[in-house]
Amino acid sequence: MFGDISEIAKRLIAHIFSDVCLLLLLLLGIAILAHLWRKPKVQPKAGQPGIEKPGGLQSVNPAGCASTCQDAFLRELPRCVNAKGEPWSHELPDYASIHSVMHSGEHRGFGVADPPEAYFWENEHCSGKFLPLFRPTADPSKDKPGVYPYHDHFKGRKRLWELRMQFNFKKAPEGDGGVRFGVQLPEYVPLGTWPKHCMNVVVAALRRVVGQDLYYSLGDPPKSGQECERPTGTIPLWAFDQFIATPEGEDPPDLHDPHFASFGILRADNRSRFVEEVSQLQMQPGCTYTFSFWGFSQFVDCVRWNVVKVFPVHIDFNTFCKRPPITVSCYSLKKGSTTEKDQRHLESRKHVYFRCEYWSTKKPPSQQQIENLFPTLQLEEHQSNSVQKKRSWTNFLECCSARQ
Repeated sequence: MFGDISEIAKRLIAHIFSDVCLLLLLLLGIAILAHLWRKPKVQPKAGQPGIEKPGGLQSVNPAGCASTCQDAFLRELPRCVNAKGEPWSHELPDYASIHSVMHSGEHRGFGVADPPEAYFWENEHCSGKFLPLFRPTADPSKDKPGVYPYHDHFKGRKRLWELRMQFNFKKAPEGDGGVRFGVQLPEYVPLGTWPKHCMNVVVAALRRVVGQDLYYSLGDPPKSGQECERPTGTIPLWAFDQFIATPEGEDPPDLHDPHFASFGILRADNRSRFVEEVSQLQMQPGCTYTFSFWGFSQFVDCVRWNVVKVFPVHIDFNTFCKRPPITVSCYSLKKGSTTEKDQRHLESRKHVYFRCEYWSTKKPPSQQQIENLFPTLQLEEHQSNSVQKKRSWTNFLECCSARQ
């Protein structure tokens, strides 16, 4: 009987929600409800200025010492660069915004939203440009001409953010299931039996519309000595909202162009044509492929780190992702890396074309968590500490020798 109810639910959901954005929104809603089901209430600790958040985060007055200290720390981080290899030099926004760490091979670069130039990245598979746009929703007074640089673009549109990406592949992307776009949560969050079943019902319904290209996993609980999958949700490239293909020898569009919204084909103008064209796309070296995504952004207020318009009250992201940062990536799975019994999207099975961790300044990670995103920085610090310890030991021996 329980199985019959599940089957009816799958058909009903698939029938009602025929658009991928609504389906993803539904999935998000179920995930939030599931985590609300299990989330314990956390009380403020006496004598502390804020409330302890999951993952050790603390709500701090942005004008306080903690914020000032972190700004100083962020200014010292390696920065994202433009296509000329020049790190950005503009000031940090004086309002709540999005911060990120973008991967470029072994290099990691700290970035902020709405940069005056698109960020450049390169790895073994491709190179590209990235322009993250996020409206200053936490401070609407900043969302006006002459203050927020993309006010004219967002004016009259419901979207709260937009991600523009440009790819130049060094070799044709290969892998099972094609190139995917999606998010990963920072760590595994356990769920009970009933929330898990609810999730499985919804995912099955989503696949009736999107097909097997949709992938969602709650991830693996940590196991010592074993590679585990982080909570993951990915969609096919045809779930993007805008696409422009530029043949080799021609100039691709400038991601900052004020007329960018009119370029290429838009999913909203002709959904069937857009899905067909992008689904059949065979990306090759030489061409430039430009995508833009805003999908369900009107429901996901990244700057305020809230889900909005879904429930009567706003829902904190940390309710279901536990803590920032969240990882956004484009990747494909290596051929033959999965089996019928093991479909997990493990890091060792991926060809990663783009990766970026992001968070809101309203709910930032701890300084240590940000440092962990910079492995070369940690290596340099470790080497520096080792040299310092060696010098101290040498000085100690020299001092002892002098006394004899």
